[in-house]
Amino acid sequence: MSADTSLDSCKIFVGGLSWQTTEESLRYHFEQFGTVVSVEVMRDRVTGDPRGFAFVVFSEESIVDLVMSERRHEINHKVVDVKRAQARGLAPPSIHADKDGNPKASQSHEAKKRSMMTPEMLQNKIFVGGLPLDLDKDGLQRFFEEFGPVVDSIVMVDQNTKRSRGFGFVTFEDGTGAAQKALAAQPLYINSKYVELKLAQPKENISGAGKGLRNPELLKRTGSSSQSGGEFSGLATSYGRSGWKAGFGSYAFGKCGWNIEGW
Repeated sequence: MSADTSLDSCKIFVGGLSWQTTEESLRYHFEQFGTVVSVEVMRDRVTGDPRGFAFVVFSEESIVDLVMSERRHEINHKVVDVKRAQARGLAPPSIHADKDGNPKASQSHEAKKRSMMTPEMLQNKIFVGGLPLDLDKDGLQRFFEEFGPVVDSIVMVDQNTKRSRGFGFVTFEDGTGAAQKALAAQPLYINSKYVELKLAQPKENISGAGKGLRNPELLKRTGSSSQSGGEFSGLATSYGRSGWKAGFGSYAFGKCGWNIEGW
């Protein structure tokens, strides 16, 4: 067994950390299970801000077993996600392997199918509404890295004024469940301002009659099928090319649109 492989077997991943969590607080928590060799909180290379996850290395693999036997870990008043660190260069073992340890064809097909799915289809992307107007994409990313690794973030801006339009999107790394963690953590406040989260919806869910761009109840009353008229016309335009992917139709905003208190 190589030194790297031995090290990985004694290492854990800790995700969903609070911004206040430091190497010291992590060491203090995990030393109750055994000797901690090293702790590394991952940070942004440019800003130095924590990215919301860390790695902890123990002196023995048996300590990792003990840590994993604990069903709940809470650090800095926040429940964190603890997993065994994946050995470098190795894929996690398949639960659908044949007797020789090779993945079954169905598993390979499923992985290929998943790789072709969009973040919206995988439910890894969220819409964030009511953003502070001075918040940029980097600030948006730093905030949501508390819930898991962020692979992309964007704050939508007006094409003419280049000013924030008050909403954006965050895409998390697949398989982390970070989008669901963020949704479950609501209500959330960014720079003391309440923001609202929704899962971003696949394009096919918001295209076609009655899907996302119109209020079904209003259609029943008026019998109208036109997208250009009616009480809610213009809302799609205010969102621009990406806004309606969030699934924020008229049910979310009602008759007042953006004139809801706090937005």
